[in-house]
Amino acid sequence: AAAAKEEGMGALRGVKRISPEARRSLGFLMLAIFCWFVGYNAVETFLSSYGVSQLGMSTGQAPLLMGVASLAFLVFAIPAGYIAGRLGRRRTIILGLTVFGVLLLVNFFLRSASLIWPIMAIGGMGWALVNINSLPMVVDTSASDADLGTYTGLYYIASQLAAVAGPTINGFIVEWGGGNYNLIFLLTPAFFALAILCMLGVTRGEAKSSAA
Repeated sequence: AAAAKEEGMGALRGVKRISPEARRSLGFLMLAIFCWFVGYNAVETFLSSYGVSQLGMSTGQAPLLMGVASLAFLVFAIPAGYIAGRLGRRRTIILGLTVFGVLLLVNFFLRSASLIWPIMAIGGMGWALVNINSLPMVVDTSASDADLGTYTGLYYIASQLAAVAGPTINGFIVEWGGGNYNLIFLLTPAFFALAILCMLGVTRGEAKSSAA
């Protein structure tokens, strides 16, 4: 208990070492991370059920939809970092959220068994733009290298809180909609839109060598 209290105080001191503007920016970034992980959770959790119930896929084929997105994420991981180096991390993350969110919204109306494959592939690339650059953005908000562990912990707090809350929130809404799994293609863009709004308040976290 004493060790946990000391770690908590250390984290608090690490946050206090940055300027009020940086703390405000960090708060918006934590909210954005929470929102986009809650949104992504809806697709990650219910996409297979959607494929079976809405598109008539087999129980063996439907999980491959998420596999396509994951593979695209891996392939695009390094280019995502390069793009952030050119555009900036905040713009790159907003771009990724927009691309993935718009594609999912399009699928809500189309419900196409053939188009869902390229949508998830391109969406996985968009998710790489978001996920690859989010942790570095949190870490580079820190005041010194001594606080890197603290800020890494803050990132995982936001993402794990989303992992806990996401299934409950998304599951309740799908159940409220009568088990209509197509609703995930509204839920995820909605949470991505909230994340984008939060990102507009983020003013720190670019690579330190090029930060203003």
